[in-house]
Amino acid sequence: MRTSQNRVMDCLKPCSANYVPLSPISLLERASSIYSDRVSIIYGDTRYSWRQTHDRCLKLASALSQLEVGSNDVVKAFDCLIGADTMKALIGRHIVETTNTSLRSASLPESFWGEAILTAVYTINRTPSVVLGNMSPYECFHGVILNYSLPKVFGCVCFVQLHPHERKKLEPRARMCCFLGYVIEQKGYRCYEPISQQIRISRHVTFWEDTFFVHVSSLDTQSSTSSLEIPACSIDLFPDTTTSLPTPTPADASDPLASGPDFPSTSASDTTPPSPLPAPQGTLSHGLHYPSASSLQLTAYFDVDWGRDLVDRRSTTGNSLISWCSKKQSIVSRSSTESEYRALADTTAELKTRFYSVANVIKCGTNRGIRMYLCTFVRQYNANRSKKLCDNVQVAAVAPNVPALYELHFGVPMAGAVLCALNTRLDAAMLATLLEQLQAKTIFVDYQFLEVVLQALEIVSCAKTKPLTLVLIPKSDHETSSTAERLPPGSLNYNRLLDLGRADFQIVRPEDECSPISVNYTSGSTGKPKGVVYSHRAAYLNSIAGIFRYDMSKKTVFLWTVDMFRCNGWCLTWAMAALGGTNICTRHVTAKAIFKAISLHKVTHFCGAPALLNLISEAPFEDQLQLDHKVEIIVAGALPPTQVLTKINNLGFNISHGYGMSEALGPVTVEPWKHDAAAKVELLEGNHNLVMEEIDVQDPVTMASVPPDGKTIGEVMLRGNTMMSGYFNNLKATQKAFKGGWFRTGDLGIRHPDGGYIQLKDRTCDAIVSGGEIISTLEVEAVVVGHPMVMEAAVVGKPDDLLGETPCAFVKLKEGCSVSSEEIIKFCMKRLPHHMAPQTVIFGNLPVNSTRKIQKFVLREKAKAIGSLAN
Repeated sequence: MRTSQNRVMDCLKPCSANYVPLSPISLLERASSIYSDRVSIIYGDTRYSWRQTHDRCLKLASALSQLEVGSNDVVKAFDCLIGADTMKALIGRHIVETTNTSLRSASLPESFWGEAILTAVYTINRTPSVVLGNMSPYECFHGVILNYSLPKVFGCVCFVQLHPHERKKLEPRARMCCFLGYVIEQKGYRCYEPISQQIRISRHVTFWEDTFFVHVSSLDTQSSTSSLEIPACSIDLFPDTTTSLPTPTPADASDPLASGPDFPSTSASDTTPPSPLPAPQGTLSHGLHYPSASSLQLTAYFDVDWGRDLVDRRSTTGNSLISWCSKKQSIVSRSSTESEYRALADTTAELKTRFYSVANVIKCGTNRGIRMYLCTFVRQYNANRSKKLCDNVQVAAVAPNVPALYELHFGVPMAGAVLCALNTRLDAAMLATLLEQLQAKTIFVDYQFLEVVLQALEIVSCAKTKPLTLVLIPKSDHETSSTAERLPPGSLNYNRLLDLGRADFQIVRPEDECSPISVNYTSGSTGKPKGVVYSHRAAYLNSIAGIFRYDMSKKTVFLWTVDMFRCNGWCLTWAMAALGGTNICTRHVTAKAIFKAISLHKVTHFCGAPALLNLISEAPFEDQLQLDHKVEIIVAGALPPTQVLTKINNLGFNISHGYGMSEALGPVTVEPWKHDAAAKVELLEGNHNLVMEEIDVQDPVTMASVPPDGKTIGEVMLRGNTMMSGYFNNLKATQKAFKGGWFRTGDLGIRHPDGGYIQLKDRTCDAIVSGGEIISTLEVEAVVVGHPMVMEAAVVGKPDDLLGETPCAFVKLKEGCSVSSEEIIKFCMKRLPHHMAPQTVIFGNLPVNSTRKIQKFVLREKAKAIGSLAN
């Protein structure tokens, strides 16, 4: 029986006070609050504080939430999005002046004001502008190319084709009308027929654009009733399904009011989008449901709203309150006749919607740039809307380590979307493949990689994939125009995009901390690249753990030499925000740039692939500097020879060696390199970090841990809170990787008795089985690279009829050096057991992938083609 204490404990469930989903977003908010004026980013002459970075990321998120609005989305509630009141006045005046000009030029009465306004907005939306790159706001908003044969002259003569059932055999097939505008909800033109006083909607219309209707309306061919006498307003936003629309007639003053519909009262607190309501025939004030509070001066209301407001619920002829039981038309506060009030309300609300979807082609101040085509919703509504639009939407990026890519690591998740930073070394074909797999809606492209991305987009467009919105990251943070001629329609400039956002944007926080925050693709060294999905929770925990793992502090100055597209920069993009440190962004990684940054900005940390160590050690003497302070270098991968490590250590660098992978969000273990050959620490992979609960070497079949004897080989397996969520759109690979409740790394290793250190022996697919003995290619490669003439080396198994496989070494020599294969083999035999020494040596360049990893599967095919030594 359960005790009362157990029942009490069951009631203690998480609530909003003690459970907040973990997310790296909060790290930037903290940095903005605590380290507001501290320098966050240095890039050339550009410097940003943490408060500025926070605001830029908010603007980016705000603009992204609007970019993700689909072309079929219809929103009926808008905030005043342009900014200042003067901007609203300018836009309003622009529309009114265009409307007035249209009416006067066509000599139409003012009663056509509704059609004229809608046509004016329609025309403004589709007018090319220099500030938009000779594109129209509509093209920018929807990303389509306009057909300029569709717009017609307002008020011109048009002939609407009649349906066969509307005419007799001897009657004309078309009827002359006055062109009044366009139908927004469907394809067709709005044409007024004065004979029947009807608005006809039709696609089959012939136009006389050089003749206004008023100039021919008095011809004898027309009936005497063809004068332009119309009701108060002819707009009906919800026409019948028939092609002929009769204009509503005013209600008689003696007619009783319709009974009040049972609608919920609208108020200023409404944040949910309004929805269309049915419009039964003969009932007043039905149709669209609009909130009764708005920032506009002119607002549409239901009659029922006036009836519930004690202030406005007064008669125009007396002081008596209005109720639905009132019998006299004269006591209605606002005229509710179907011909007047209904049309005015619907027209105003429709105008309100179209008004704020007009692209603003007017400058908004001297330093704010151009607000092009975006609009923002009411803040509460905006956050909810953004969550719906951006949820699980992938935003791709192809850029080097520049501030824009750093800001994307916060701005994209702030909008509720998922960031995928792609490898900048990929070719167009591979980029196109990944973009098709991602189904990204937006791609941010640095100007340096524009050509290869455009080639990839051409391949994607041939595959009939929905076109992406391209955002160009310019060379300068102050450029707001794009000079590229080949940019696809609807492309944007990154700096201009930030001007469109708002710094008071309400962040779309993850409802579930296990929801995705980013997708990172593997290098594909053992096969096709796979998309690795990171969660908010894993990214947050790994960022915090990285601070301890790399011995960082709030005084850390981090030089970005590791690619941000690689495991989100080992999650250091978010860790630096937690510290409030300084990011030194650099476009090109060279030894000269590294030493210059260390001297100028007092860099304390940088990390990356082991190639960094070769880059520093082989730098010209004039580029090298003797450091006046210790600098931490963290590398992950196979270390170069000891003499290289010693040289770098003598320059003033502390070297740490890490082991990890994309699936583990970067390095899992980190161990300082010690200048002690006896310890052989350079081959040991260290202990696991704080938030990686378990790392073990197990038998891949029985899942039992191997003994720590330094001999028994097993597969390295991981388990913890900083593992990937899975592979993107690849359930089979995810299940295979997590089989048995552990993540199978595919690496072979042993456990040492001293402290349980793990030493990697090889990849499962790279290990050589020779005469029943497992040979570690990593150990053989380490010896081969130790030869003074060798630059790089890779060892694979070559088929052998007697032993099954024998080691085959592919060697790249240093420039200007020469050595024979026999010398390499003898060098290895002195340092390795004879069965581990290479039996074959092949000289030449080594095939590498986009991440500079050696493609051993290519070398295995070459070794296989050589054949067995026994033949």
